[in-house]
Amino acid sequence: MKGFIYLLEIAVTAILMVVVLSAFFAIRVKQNWDEPDLVGFGNNIVNFLNQDDNFFIRILEEDFTYIEKSKPVNVGYGLKVKGSPKSKILVGCTQPLLCNYIKSILSDAYVNGRYIKFLLEEFDIRNSIPNYLDAIVLVNYTNYTMNKQRILDYLSSGGMVLGINGTYANNDDDFNEIFRINDTSASGSINSFIAYKPSKDDIEKYFLGIGFDVGSEWYIWEERWKVNYIGSRVNITKSDGSDYNYVSEGEFFDMTGPNGNTYWFRVNKMGSGKANIQAIDIDFVFKDFSDSSDVRGVKIVGPTGLAASMTANGTAIWMSDFPRSDEYRSLAKAAIISRKDEWAPKDVYTTKEKTTVSSFFSLCCDMPEVSELEITLWYAV
Repeated sequence: MKGFIYLLEIAVTAILMVVVLSAFFAIRVKQNWDEPDLVGFGNNIVNFLNQDDNFFIRILEEDFTYIEKSKPVNVGYGLKVKGSPKSKILVGCTQPLLCNYIKSILSDAYVNGRYIKFLLEEFDIRNSIPNYLDAIVLVNYTNYTMNKQRILDYLSSGGMVLGINGTYANNDDDFNEIFRINDTSASGSINSFIAYKPSKDDIEKYFLGIGFDVGSEWYIWEERWKVNYIGSRVNITKSDGSDYNYVSEGEFFDMTGPNGNTYWFRVNKMGSGKANIQAIDIDFVFKDFSDSSDVRGVKIVGPTGLAASMTANGTAIWMSDFPRSDEYRSLAKAAIISRKDEWAPKDVYTTKEKTTVSSFFSLCCDMPEVSELEITLWYAV
């Protein structure tokens, strides 16, 4: 009898071992097949998106319709973009009396077949700076000392601050620390970008790419031009009627800059009583709008070796206060866009095993725009 019980125990043990080992190998097989399956799904999504540039543009607009169409229903995903700004940038304003002014600066920008829109939201900086804001704009702000730590915390969390300030700031040590600027009295009559080097800083690339949004009037080099739309053409005349340009969408025209040189422009897009006009020359000039401030960080705009009109300290960008002229508005927009071109349209929230597939997309043709899209995938069930 004892021998029978012993044999029975051996049999039960053997059965349990088979069950355990079968489960173990089943898990191993599933794990081994998960990764190539997810890679295959990712490649299918990439191939689908490559059929039409508009599919990738829809992702930049945070519309994931084409992702959903090209993946299995039981697969979750996250997305990260490197090299293209989002199409809707949320900008914070903490100065109620200046919010309308900031909104007038941040009009829609058109580039490479899509519009980039700036959405304004008011907040109270005395409480905190919400991390969900893509950027904040401060105009001739005077409370940097009081809110210095809040600003530094926001910057360290990935936020972007554009400070548009005049002479007052030169006596504000906290302002100077945030933006890394110091005082100098040397200035010049003409400003320009210090160097066209998108690999180091791509503010100029975006400035040239987005151009100028124009309605019934256009301020360029601080002069007012009247703009009329006649059929498919745009007529641009000086306020005194002395000069004119009469061009169609896609055509080029030239103007004389404040330094006496000729600069070329293109009518990039027309529609509904508006036009987007793009500056072509990388040596585009500005009238001097510096306010006696130089740089200990990175100088973006100004005469070489003299006072800066725009500086960059990572995602903290300072530009001098400016008179009415559209090149300054475009410069402010380009500064914000340049710091928001690496972002996650859809975050990854899972503890499950993940696989990442990436691919490059090239958008055309207002400026060079090669972007990397990272797609992270996992089995949701």
